[in-house]
Amino acid sequence: MLGEPSTLASTGIAVSMALAEHGLDADAIFAEVGLDASIFKEHEARVPLSQVSRLWGKLVEVSGDPAVGLVIARHVRPTLYHALGQSLLASASIADAVQRICRYGKTVTSGTELEVVKGNSWIDLQLSFPHASIQPVDQARDFILGLLVNAFRMIVGGEFRPTQVSFSHSDQGVAEKYQEFFDCEVLFDAAHDAIRVDSHAFSAANDYANPAMAQEIDKISELYLKKIDTPGTSYRVQHLIQQGLPSGELSQDEIARRLNRSISSLRRDLQNEGTSYKALLEDTREELAKAYITEGRYGLAEVAYLLGFSDQANFTRAFKRWTGTTPSEFGG
Repeated sequence: MLGEPSTLASTGIAVSMALAEHGLDADAIFAEVGLDASIFKEHEARVPLSQVSRLWGKLVEVSGDPAVGLVIARHVRPTLYHALGQSLLASASIADAVQRICRYGKTVTSGTELEVVKGNSWIDLQLSFPHASIQPVDQARDFILGLLVNAFRMIVGGEFRPTQVSFSHSDQGVAEKYQEFFDCEVLFDAAHDAIRVDSHAFSAANDYANPAMAQEIDKISELYLKKIDTPGTSYRVQHLIQQGLPSGELSQDEIARRLNRSISSLRRDLQNEGTSYKALLEDTREELAKAYITEGRYGLAEVAYLLGFSDQANFTRAFKRWTGTTPSEFGG
């Protein structure tokens, strides 16, 4: 999907360990959601969050554990998260680490942001999700908050306890698992997914801090951040496709002209990014179709028009090819 957020593929290593803990075949489960496990060891490889969401759904199904996000969080090590994981360990305090997370968190995932809310004697660290069309499932929220608390325990010592942890979802019938993991007051059905930290603990010194090393590691994060923030050819092609769909799809020739490229160089660049014009056109139409239908603002004839189809029947056939179901069935 155009502008779709992504996450580092290395998270899959922790997922594999958690699945093994449950006695499950990790590779087979990854294959079911279209993931090749070999990508997890490519340190800068990324996975679209739409695919990650499908994986979370599968993990809950096969594990039978609604708190599986916490199980996976226990298996994460700092080295899985590019340079950011290492710089957090060298940070002067939790406050210093949080500044790094706010600055470089996109290197780990571009679908979640951390907001800092200050009270009289506490700090709330609230999760927010800037992409309305891709909201994380409950278990992904558990995972993120679990990662943060584990990171803080590494920074100031295993005895660290939040003042409070809150979740926007229900206790899922396993409240005791959350209590065991966080070792503090845990709230459910709350307004935000958040961690509350005592102000003194937030600013307490990390005895193992190495500010000079942390700053050097930050340079690696800066370079990677620039790399993932620079739109590739496929992103620009998708943008043009989306702009042109309501008036009929833009041809590959027209897109090449608008990008001041030859057809051959456009094809070569897309191939180097692992895609093609045809694949981008199909992917863009499919993801926009799902978003439009889920949103419910348009009738199916309008959706067909917005996606550049000549009529609703052609759109219906394409949608069934993409999803195995009709637009009406998908919309419920």
